Amino acid sequence: MIRILFITMTLFLASGFSIGVHAATPGLVNYQGMLKDSVGNYINGNHDLIFNIYPSNVPEATAMWTETHLAVSVDLGLFNVILGSTVVIPPHLFAGQERWLGITVDSESEMEPRMRMTSVPWAMRAAVADSALNAGGGDADNDWIVSGTNMYSAVAGSLGVGVEILRGKFCVETDEGKAISAGTHNGTAIYGYMGANRGSLGATEASVKGESDDMIGVLGLSPNVPVQGTHSTSGAFGQLGLSGYGVFGQNGYNENHGYFGSSDFGAYAENAFSGNYGTLGSATSGVHGYSQAGFGVYGQSDEANAIAVRGYAYNGTGVEGIHVSGSTTHGYLGRYDAGVYGLASNLPGVKGQSSTGPGIIGISTTGNAAEFSGDVVISNGRVITPVLEITGGSDLSEHFEIHPSTTGHSPEAGMLVCMDTKRPGHLVISEWPYDKKVAGVISGAGGVKPGLLMGQKNSVADGTNPVALTGRVYCWADATQSPIEPGDLLTTSAIPGHAMKAVDHGRSHGTIIGKAMTPLASGKGLVLVLVNLQ
Repeated sequence: MIRILFITMTLFLASGFSIGVHAATPGLVNYQGMLKDSVGNYINGNHDLIFNIYPSNVPEATAMWTETHLAVSVDLGLFNVILGSTVVIPPHLFAGQERWLGITVDSESEMEPRMRMTSVPWAMRAAVADSALNAGGGDADNDWIVSGTNMYSAVAGSLGVGVEILRGKFCVETDEGKAISAGTHNGTAIYGYMGANRGSLGATEASVKGESDDMIGVLGLSPNVPVQGTHSTSGAFGQLGLSGYGVFGQNGYNENHGYFGSSDFGAYAENAFSGNYGTLGSATSGVHGYSQAGFGVYGQSDEANAIAVRGYAYNGTGVEGIHVSGSTTHGYLGRYDAGVYGLASNLPGVKGQSSTGPGIIGISTTGNAAEFSGDVVISNGRVITPVLEITGGSDLSEHFEIHPSTTGHSPEAGMLVCMDTKRPGHLVISEWPYDKKVAGVISGAGGVKPGLLMGQKNSVADGTNPVALTGRVYCWADATQSPIEPGDLLTTSAIPGHAMKAVDHGRSHGTIIGKAMTPLASGKGLVLVLVNLQ
């Protein structure tokens, strides 16, 4: 452990000064000391010395000034250094009431206790007038008035430094360096005001601060960039009042940028790496997003029942999505005629997909949950419902291939058909009375369509004609031999494709197509039949 035995300090001062002109104070302190180790032996050799000046002797005090002297020669413990020779000692350092000196030798801890500095260094402040009350060497003209700790000029004119033409009360000009420098440890370096408008330079919370009750806080005027702020580390910057934009900002790391208040958009933002961009408030859209590989517009909300993306239109579409690769498709949310509307030329207009839940859900409290105009195809799956109500037809039919009769009568809606014994699964136009091979009626006559139409594509259960197997259907009938009344059993007749009243009960079993629901007094015509094969 090293300890210092004693120190001496001498302040070098220039001699001779007057109230009008004075020589500058050198700001150097001659420092001598004696170093011994913990047992009292003198220290020799070259040693690094660090000097710190503190505002107080408390351990947590922060050094106000630090200077390091490397390889200082120590002979029999004695050394000598000039403080301020490498790091300038500012005159205001000794404006306080007391200062303490701390010394560190080599890698040792700072020696304790710190040493209080006495009067000599305060002579460095001789170049600064703390009071003009006792100044001599000049004639007083009463231009300056001292009131307590304040001093002000009684002259109503202006003050200039380095300038002949005064453009204000206080004017400073210089060809290099800072024209005016002001600093404070706890407050505002420069403060100005006019009425309710206030401005500060070097304030506690900001380098530049402007305040106003009813005007502009900070105003910049320039034909190029009126106001710019740049981050010193990242290089990110923002500009205000450009000729093309109200506000422009760019990231310093990846050049992502955006602006507000251009001639085309209210707001614009672009990712420099991907080229994705978005706009707000253009001539054609409130929100526009573009992406080469990701989302054009993306919204996220973590709150339950919240809305991630919302569009509102008074008389139009809230949100529209367009796909233009290969085939143009449109999707609308909140359109004037539908909550969700899809439009496509050869692709699904609306598609729902789910791994475990419903792909599409439609809910209506008083109306229909879903409505379709056109064919509904379920390619893989089932229709499961408590009640299936069909309003477009009244019979249950199957698709069959139907061949003409031996007399050449081709299939027509309303004709009776029988099983084709030569072609399994096919049917043929009926042409024999009381034929046990009777199968049904070709559906569609009299404007009554099939209600449920079954079949299996590309199989024996496929065909081009719907044949009613049960339900109500119009059938061609012949009442030449016997009039037909509602409730009469109908069977095949000798007229191809026509039914007749079954009067031979012995031959009727297995040949009945159903019961007549409308009469036919004579001749040939359509009779509404309740199909019920017997």
